[in-house]
Amino acid sequence: MKVLVVHAHPEPRSFVGALRDVAVEELHVWVTRCASRLHALGFRADSGRHDFLEAADPRISNPA
Repeated sequence: MKVLVVHAHPEPRSFVGALRDVAVEELHVWVTRCASRLHALGFRADSGRHDFLEAADPRISNPA
């Protein structure tokens, strides 16, 4: 079984970070895992012009 653990919180020592650590630690016996710290990778949770190479209508800045 494969599990992808995705963590996007800016503070690795937060409660959510502790949950991630426990999940990864407990799952290591059962699965091949890959853990990603999205915040450390520069992931942006908001949607905007930075998500698109070009726009059908450049006057529109919000794709949502």
